[in-house]
Amino acid sequence: MVYMPWFTKHNVEHAENVANMALKLASKLEVDSQALDLVDKYLLCSAALLHDIGMNDLAKSKNLSGEMTEEDYATIRKQHAKRSGEMIISDRSKWGLPALDSILAQTVGLIAQAHGTSEYAETIPALKDCKTVKGTNVKAPTLAAILLMADELDLDYERAGDKPEALNSVSAAHDFKHRCIGSADIDLSSRGEVEIILELSIPEELTSEDREAIESWIVSKLRRQISLVEPQIGQGFPGRPGISRAIKVDYRNVPNQAMPSREALSIIRSEAATDRLIDLSESLDSAKKALRQGRKLILLIGEWDRLGGVDIDGREDLLDVLAKQLSADGTLVLSSRRLALNSAGEASDVLEEWVEGIPGGRYRSPAQAQPEDTRRRKILDRLLRGVSALPREAHILLTLSFIEGMDDDVRRWLLQEALPAVQGAAPSSAPFVITASGQFIDEAESLEPVIIEVGNIDLKEVEDYLKQYAPGRWTNAVSGGGLRYNNFKNIAINLEKDLRGG
Repeated sequence: MVYMPWFTKHNVEHAENVANMALKLASKLEVDSQALDLVDKYLLCSAALLHDIGMNDLAKSKNLSGEMTEEDYATIRKQHAKRSGEMIISDRSKWGLPALDSILAQTVGLIAQAHGTSEYAETIPALKDCKTVKGTNVKAPTLAAILLMADELDLDYERAGDKPEALNSVSAAHDFKHRCIGSADIDLSSRGEVEIILELSIPEELTSEDREAIESWIVSKLRRQISLVEPQIGQGFPGRPGISRAIKVDYRNVPNQAMPSREALSIIRSEAATDRLIDLSESLDSAKKALRQGRKLILLIGEWDRLGGVDIDGREDLLDVLAKQLSADGTLVLSSRRLALNSAGEASDVLEEWVEGIPGGRYRSPAQAQPEDTRRRKILDRLLRGVSALPREAHILLTLSFIEGMDDDVRRWLLQEALPAVQGAAPSSAPFVITASGQFIDEAESLEPVIIEVGNIDLKEVEDYLKQYAPGRWTNAVSGGGLRYNNFKNIAINLEKDLRGG
């Protein structure tokens, strides 16, 4: 077994835990007439014990004594499941499988390959052809579903790495996630569903928002995996209730817990925010493409109900995800949300929020009694000095929510004077991303903005999103109802409350 300090533990102990959890999960799902026979259990245990051999094999070709490149890391992370399947099928006797039984090896290999979320859907059709092994009818697609869930449920703190300082930011986030989980187990609920039970111990020093993000990140991933494997679980155990999305979470206070790094926490915030974005992936991709192209101003255009404070098209959610994803990638994001929170504000309010986001400096706000023109000039000078002092290699992004909350002359001053001044002072590209209603496009025309219309709902994405809360047949009906982003968001919020018993 290759030692891989850049990942959470994918060792023999992990493989054994997955095998044990797979058998336990199967026992909770089955009844006498649908029970797995010995051949099914052999296939399932073999695949569980071997499911990560591809990760170790890919790691052998990397520089084990030094830092991994991002390409090395991505290769191991994204391709190891497929590599595991290939190794099992091509060299079965090496892994303890019968040397002459290519049918058995193919089935084990495909089940192991399917534990990768990205490989699962494409592997299931091949598993449907694996109908018999050793002359016995087997539940190959269902075994793959059980293995994927069992692998996901090996969550506890013992999987955290021995050298967290060696981890990159993505692995550090996963490492910290495991450190926050005292245990993950399953049982049968009163309704006969398999119920997942988590015991969490998240450091109390973290903000309530970050604590919520960590729990949400863990629970959302489990629910998405449940929705992914649900068809194959249902086919293998017809008439059974299956796995419940109402995941039970208990908390335990543990003193002196290790805190996450700033980079790991940024990853967690980004993942949790992305999980909450119901749709709009096309708009998100367009915004990121414009930033890569070096565009200076991006307007996210969507309807906002000013009286009700409702983000009808999801433009604010989109901006939040964009900012957190870029922050997780190392960009310094200076955000202004005060206008959206208060429905009105001055330019000095916006500038002040941007200044407060610059690290390392002490900022004292000018006296409120000063005229607004004086305040905004002083704060703008401080902002220009702050951004000009940043390292030349720094990546900077400035965001502004709800520009319609400003008076016309204030908004024009911000667009026509303040934004160009900041971009001129920054040591590198300092693009702006601003949310607005469509009537404000003309005011920014001289700045040649990229216009991204937010709110075009992809019903397939909505359906996939809602499946983490409810089975597919229910979401089919909802996603075809001609609703808008905020309607689907309210549906998700209410479904979440139902799952939590609130």
